[in-house]
Amino acid sequence: MNLSNRTDTEILQGLTHWVGTSRNAESHIAFHLLEVESRKLYLPQADSIREFCMKIHRMSRHEAQTRVDAMRLLKAIPEIADDLESGRLSLTIAAQTQSAFRMENASRKKTGQEPLTEHEQKAVLQDLMSGTTREADRKLATHFPNTPKPECAIPVSKDTTRFEFNADTDLSENLERLQTVYYHQTGGLWGNLVAILAKHEIAKLDASPRPARGSKTRSRYVQRSVHQYIWSKWKDGCDFILENGERCGSRRNLQQDHILEYSKGGETILENLRLLCGPHNRHRSRCNR
Repeated sequence: MNLSNRTDTEILQGLTHWVGTSRNAESHIAFHLLEVESRKLYLPQADSIREFCMKIHRMSRHEAQTRVDAMRLLKAIPEIADDLESGRLSLTIAAQTQSAFRMENASRKKTGQEPLTEHEQKAVLQDLMSGTTREADRKLATHFPNTPKPECAIPVSKDTTRFEFNADTDLSENLERLQTVYYHQTGGLWGNLVAILAKHEIAKLDASPRPARGSKTRSRYVQRSVHQYIWSKWKDGCDFILENGERCGSRRNLQQDHILEYSKGGETILENLRLLCGPHNRHRSRCNR
């Protein structure tokens, strides 16, 4: 389609027309899906209405879920029909709202609370009318501050998937600590950290038995208890002593280090191990510390 010969007015009017047409089409999809589900018309071809949307109508997983969520909200609160048709309530925001309602009710069920009432749901919807999706996200977070976003795995390309999950305070601190430990390998990227942790766990599963206790073979292997104790001090940062007599204390790119180098006969024991930041670990021989 070549629009270069159209006037500015024609371009703007055309855009308004097609946006309106698209919005109207989206609302009609929600109404039709409602009938498809109520009549179970999807069953000969799919096990669920979402699968029906993906398999028969070639929608992406996200598109199908958005339309099904909007349809479910329409089913629960039929009064929004006019709002969907007029565009006061977009299909995307309707889907966001239904998802938020579902998670809030699941959270309430776990704590023995009653689910959202129809009055509560309508009050939230009224607050979301004629807003943007970003505004809806903010308002839904205000209405339901204790409801976490759902975890998901979103295909980004043929070889890449984006994982999203919620981390409480303990998990966040543990991940930040691990990011500090492995920064020299991850560059601060969370995906790289997860890859390292996954490889470590797979290596443990596939590893051959370690030498029996009491073996005299010299090794770089750090006993688990020693390793845990050394890294329990990670918040103290780098143990390198500066010219002014103070500790470096940097937490960036911490690495486990032999005080007396392993190559010079240093043992892998608690008394001979410490944490150094990357730069000081690389230059410790030159600094003779």
